[in-house]
Amino acid sequence: MRFVLSLTLSLTVVAPSLSSVFAMDGEPPLERTALAASVHTSPRVQAARAEADVIEQQRRQLAAEGGWRAFGALSGAAVNEIEGNNGNRRYDRLQGNIGVSRPLLGSRTAQRKALLTLERQRLRAEGISGEVAEDVGNELRESYAKYWINDRRYRLASAWQQTLSERLEGLRSQVGTTLRASEFAEARSALRIARENRQRARNDRQMQLNTLQALLGESVSAFDPRWPVENGICRREGVLLEAALAADPISDSARQELALLLERGASGLTDEVQSDLVLTHTQTVEDWDENGDETSVGLTAEIPLSLGQARDARRNLRNAEVLQVQRRIEANRQALRGRIGMAMAALRNTTQARQAADERLDQARDDWNEERRRLQSGLTRSPMPALRAAIRWYQIAEERLDREAEWLLARAPLERFETPGCRTPRPGAMDMPREEIPTS
Repeated sequence: MRFVLSLTLSLTVVAPSLSSVFAMDGEPPLERTALAASVHTSPRVQAARAEADVIEQQRRQLAAEGGWRAFGALSGAAVNEIEGNNGNRRYDRLQGNIGVSRPLLGSRTAQRKALLTLERQRLRAEGISGEVAEDVGNELRESYAKYWINDRRYRLASAWQQTLSERLEGLRSQVGTTLRASEFAEARSALRIARENRQRARNDRQMQLNTLQALLGESVSAFDPRWPVENGICRREGVLLEAALAADPISDSARQELALLLERGASGLTDEVQSDLVLTHTQTVEDWDENGDETSVGLTAEIPLSLGQARDARRNLRNAEVLQVQRRIEANRQALRGRIGMAMAALRNTTQARQAADERLDQARDDWNEERRRLQSGLTRSPMPALRAAIRWYQIAEERLDREAEWLLARAPLERFETPGCRTPRPGAMDMPREEIPTS
């Protein structure tokens, strides 16, 4: 009795064109871009932004306290005034002072320095906030890719398990004739592996769903993932590096900070003079019938004895701050260069591995078809060669999904860069993977 191993379903390893075949009831489709639009709701992003908001409010408060300042005071006293010939004069006195003051010279410089310090802190916090948003976006792309891969693993294992289970029922009657008991046990072991793979993929898919929920800070229901189509990635590392620098929030905040420091200009001698202008009016009432008032203008100044040395120290401090920011910009540039280089190397390696996996899968499919033809034409009586070829195809299909996952994860950190200036050939957009399993 001949056994023809066939699949009534047209399985796909990773083809979204056939995703409706495996669509789960009650799971609406959800593209990655729809999730990416919710990155701003991430608790990590909101926490980072809150830090920048607090610093901005501190800067505004300090700015509101600068410039002219008003002051006032009220005092009362019982005065015992000693006069000549041992005579005393006792009376009550009430005195009120009102006035305004304004910082000048070095005092104004100190206020601007404090505002500049807070503005620099705010820019750094904004850069960190943007970096956190980018990290969350990268983690979201990776989690979505893993969810998609595990969803395909689950559907592949489910269809394979169902088909293999049905065919094994038809093989029981051949045990002892065209099929040995050990061969039947080998097929049952393949069925058990399919069940285990199915359950593992289901658990891993749920784990990635939990990761997505944690990243976004909101509930995400199980969904039917779509193939994450993206534009091609430029192969020129120099162009990618410039695109990364332009989009990097840390580099952008450092450049703005450097511009602030350079705009401040060099310090002069007047910056070391702490001075205030004070306008005061005093009203005095004595014994409730003697009144007096006084209006005065005052100018205070504090000057260090080593004026030139203080000025040079302030100038050196400014130069050191400028150099510090320049070094940060360069260090960040080199770090980005290293990350881009590693990402490009990983993408090249995973692309080659993905292509090799395609070739192995094609060969396994051809071997399976050849064994089926031999069985159908009567060249072989035992169904085991065809069954083994089918099992081997399933194993290679699983490996093919592993290579697909590695390729998607390697693309994730490079997909967000816009490189319109790339003039060398670009890898095409992420091609829809083709149907892998032949129908019978």
